[in-house]
Amino acid sequence: MMRVNIWMAIMVPAGSFAAADSPTPLELLAAVLATVLAGGLAVVINDILDRDKDEVTAPELPLPSEVVTLLQARVFAIALALCVIGLWALASTTFLGWVLALVVSGVGGILVVLYSFAKPYGLVGPVVGGVAYSTIPVAAWAAAGGGVGPYPIEIVIVYAVLIGTGGIIHAAIRDVDSDGKVGNRTVAVRLGPERALRLGTGFYLCSTACVAWAGVISSHAAAGAALSLATALTVLYAHRTAHRRMTGLGVGRVTRVTATRPVTLSRLACHVAMIAIVSPLLAAVVGAISLVVLPLQVARYRARIYCGGLRKELEA
Repeated sequence: MMRVNIWMAIMVPAGSFAAADSPTPLELLAAVLATVLAGGLAVVINDILDRDKDEVTAPELPLPSEVVTLLQARVFAIALALCVIGLWALASTTFLGWVLALVVSGVGGILVVLYSFAKPYGLVGPVVGGVAYSTIPVAAWAAAGGGVGPYPIEIVIVYAVLIGTGGIIHAAIRDVDSDGKVGNRTVAVRLGPERALRLGTGFYLCSTACVAWAGVISSHAAAGAALSLATALTVLYAHRTAHRRMTGLGVGRVTRVTATRPVTLSRLACHVAMIAIVSPLLAAVVGAISLVVLPLQVARYRARIYCGGLRKELEA
């Protein structure tokens, strides 16, 4: 049931390197793995809570398609939670940092649960999801020892809320038809796909200002301004491409996923720009890995879910 969310993993370095002391490679890796598994846990919890609605909006998922039982999902969630606890212990420099990382991760989990209930209420759902997204860098920052590094963690929090809110608005566009049937009055349902696309892009553009803000605080104002401008132009170009595809491909969940993919991928430019303020080398590594992993993740998800690969494996 777990789907690896690389967008969550990418947020870890932005939080870790905002701490006063940079984490070691092993601690950073442990924090990334903890975040990936925590994201998987959030997906499992969300699938458990939304299993009835998913029978209409996403019947291909493991629970509504009955290839995974509710008991199996709950046991898997417990196992993931134990792994997350252990990995945060490896990622933390102090006992207090470990406790704080777990507390923040727990708050993020609660917000994920609240998001499942907030989805029918328009912009409330994406904002709750955006706040939940911001707990990722905060947990990584706490595990790394906290304090004030090149720029304060508050900048990363604002950035994460903006980029997370925009991402959720864009993600809901694919389910605009089915969400209306089950009472999920999402932004896409209320405004329509095209206006929702513009609103989500607006949040992305606001997040690029945080890159310039971080540059000023860290005494790299010129680099921050250049990165912010380049990222904003990338987001605008991606939005134009997504809008053109959306009006040309017609309707349907799969076609909307394809249409909005450019603007979704523009988030990567935002993340890389934020990390580059602290470490251009790390930003280049994160960008290179993401450009390889993201297409593989999309292809694997399509093969396992839309093409029935998961059902065939379990039946075998």
